[in-house]
Amino acid sequence: STTHSIIGAVLGFGLVFGGSESIVWNEKSDTFPYRKGIVTIVIGWFTSPVCSGIAAAILFLLNRALVLRRHNSTNLAYFALPPL
Repeated sequence: STTHSIIGAVLGFGLVFGGSESIVWNEKSDTFPYRKGIVTIVIGWFTSPVCSGIAAAILFLLNRALVLRRHNSTNLAYFALPPL
């Protein structure tokens, strides 16, 4: 993805230009998100798909319970699915 490419390019340039000391890998911060550096980006790469999967599962289960498994589900779908 674009994010992976940009982070990889900036990280690679930083390593070539200044060595590993020029990269902020992991640093504590007093303000949110309480961490700085590459670690926060990598954590986002792992947590984002998990959160998206949980949100999709909740929407699917609500859709299945409130629309698809009810009598006259086709008529209910005309009104319930466009907002989704």
